Amino acid sequence: MKVLLVYRNLSSSVKNGLYCLSNRFQVFSLQVSKNLLKTVMRLLVRTPKVDLIFVWFAGYQAVLSVLFAKLFQKKMVVVAGGYDTANEPAIGYGAFRTWYRAAMSTFVFKKADLDMFRRQTKVPQDNVNGEDQK
Repeated sequence: MKVLLVYRNLSSSVKNGLYCLSNRFQVFSLQVSKNLLKTVMRLLVRTPKVDLIFVWFAGYQAVLSVLFAKLFQKKMVVVAGGYDTANEPAIGYGAFRTWYRAAMSTFVFKKADLDMFRRQTKVPQDNVNGEDQK
C-alpha cells in the first residue's frame, strides 16, 4: 500500500509516525509549504499515486488533504493532537478558540475516514489504574 504522509513540521511525533508507517508501507512524505499554490500542486501530483493520505494534525494541511482525498477517491486518516481538539480560554489554547480553526478541525474530523488521537499525557507506571497515590 502506498501512503502519502502530509505534515507541516517534522516534529518528533511525525518522525515516529513516518518510521512506523515505513516499516509496513511504501511512504511518500509531503511537507506543506507556506506557499499555498506550491502545496496544492504537490497534492495534485502526488495524491493520484497513493492509496491513502495520512495527515498529522487538523490544520489547513488537513483541509487540503481531505479535499484531494475526496477528489481522487482516496482514504484519509488524520492524527489529532491536543491543540486540534482543545478550547482552553484560561490559557488561550486550542483550535476551537477561533471560529475558522474550529471550522477547519470540525470539517477534517467529519470528512476523514479515520480520526486518530494522540495520547497527550504520560501516566506513571505505578498509577496505571488511575488510583491516587498515597
